[in-house]
Amino acid sequence: MAGVAPFVIGARMAALMLDAESVRTRAEARRMVGEKIAASSQAATEAAFQMAREGLSMWRAFALGRMPDMVGAADRTASRVTAPHARRVHANARRLSSRRTG
Repeated sequence: MAGVAPFVIGARMAALMLDAESVRTRAEARRMVGEKIAASSQAATEAAFQMAREGLSMWRAFALGRMPDMVGAADRTASRVTAPHARRVHANARRLSSRRTG
């Protein structure tokens, strides 16, 4: 996602700078805001569920006399939380790059 996001930002900003009044550019701006809201909502939901899963896993480990995998829990939670944004960034990169070449 880190390598693709600058392309998406650049493509959107270029369109806004070149033709901010066009219907297509305004639609892209509305889409951009809507996607951020949807991805953030989905990420918050994923975070809540993943933290609940990890909490249960930790209690299970404690009950069995084991140490819970805290680093693994943090990694799994971070992956689940960033996944909605990553999916949208990659989809936008595909869509915006096909628009430029097509």
